Amino acid sequence: MGDGERASIKEQIIAANERSLDFLQEIREHPGDRGFVLERIRQFTLHRFFLVEENPSTDDVGELSQMSIRKLLEVNKRGMLQDLSNNCAGVSSETMKKALLVMTLQKQLGVSIPAEENDTLSQIAAAVSRQLAR
Repeated sequence: MGDGERASIKEQIIAANERSLDFLQEIREHPGDRGFVLERIRQFTLHRFFLVEENPSTDDVGELSQMSIRKLLEVNKRGMLQDLSNNCAGVSSETMKKALLVMTLQKQLGVSIPAEENDTLSQIAAAVSRQLAR
């Protein structure tokens, strides 16, 4: 594996994180449509967790975190993530990935997502929609 391949993976992760912010802007524009918000939260999460290609069907944030960790550990075994900064794609713990995801959503959208409402993307979308649609 050469430096070009390593850079390509890092560039893909950075691009996915940047693209994820577009989904948050779309949520701000249509906060009252829960289905719309859920799909944008889902896309945000898949981009942040580097799971767009896999397009998993699960709604469970813990499962998505585990899938992301497995994928990124496999990529890292090939030495491709050696100096990637800590973001949702570079974190090695399921709990930390979930916490960073929720914290990012809260900060970027100006909402508060209660701990009892952050186990699934549906719960998160409901909390976000409820607060932004006021």
